[in-house]
Amino acid sequence: MTNEDGTAKYPGGLKDYIINHQRRPGVGMLAGWRGNGDKSGKGEPNANQLERYIENGCHWRTEIPDNAKFFRHANANYFDWAIALGLKDLRDQIVLQIYSEPLRKFQLAGEGFGAKLPPEAARARLRERFRSAAGMASAVRRGGRSDRLSAARDHPAADAHVPFLGIAECLVAADPGAQCAVRQSRDGRDARPGRRDWVWIESPHGRVKAPVQLMEGVNRDTVWTWNAIGKRTGAWNLAADAPESQKGFLA
Repeated sequence: MTNEDGTAKYPGGLKDYIINHQRRPGVGMLAGWRGNGDKSGKGEPNANQLERYIENGCHWRTEIPDNAKFFRHANANYFDWAIALGLKDLRDQIVLQIYSEPLRKFQLAGEGFGAKLPPEAARARLRERFRSAAGMASAVRRGGRSDRLSAARDHPAADAHVPFLGIAECLVAADPGAQCAVRQSRDGRDARPGRRDWVWIESPHGRVKAPVQLMEGVNRDTVWTWNAIGKRTGAWNLAADAPESQKGFLA
């Protein structure tokens, strides 16, 4: 954020930063209208970039080619398009690791193996927290009965990349502004889909009280909720009576 002599690199504040900051040559905060206004994704900073965004309703749009829209973690056509746009660096597959070798190496260091060992005070934490296999179960308690469930979180539907889009739309339609967890019916005693009950959601770290809504579109062993939703009044400039601050929770 500063030049070599200590002066501010972006003396114009946030607007200056948004326009001129580059995390690598040609790739900045905004992808539209770079260079002389004729470049997309990659291009030199454009002093008039924000004005172009304002003229276009604060949006810039481009289409992913049809042959690049699917299986983007392993689609060479998507890699080529994304690299040219500055969204991706390498033409490598994105591997979603169920078993994580890097995490296991950290854990082994906590167990005393390897050439580089952490301080003694940090080893217990590495052994306990750096688990190489995914999945820490949470418990949902209803009427004194405990079910072991996996917890899943994702971004709200407005982010437009949610695999649970139908779920999010269902929740919004039922109670706009309120957040709840979602799970599928597990036996005949459960409430019908669409009804909400207040429950305790517990994990090894603590517990939180939240409304749970049943829906058939969720794995029966999973409780799902939106990611990073549920904030106090005043946070993120929320109004004092914002439903999110009154009915939401933070997992």
